[in-house]
Amino acid sequence: MKSHSVCNIAFYIRQAKSKRKDYKIFCCIKVDDTRPREISIPGSIKRDEWDLGKGPKAD
Repeated sequence: MKSHSVCNIAFYIRQAKSKRKDYKIFCCIKVDDTRPREISIPGSIKRDEWDLGKGPKAD
């Protein structure tokens, strides 16, 4: 019997709670019909360094 799982992973930024212009990077993971789980990636990034369609901009 074969079993298939669907896994979705998305990265996005969210403004840091401090009043600075830094943004925290988050990862959202969802497997099949389970509740999505979010994790925060250590560090931060400036908004202009993040391509909203693709993620971090390459140098």
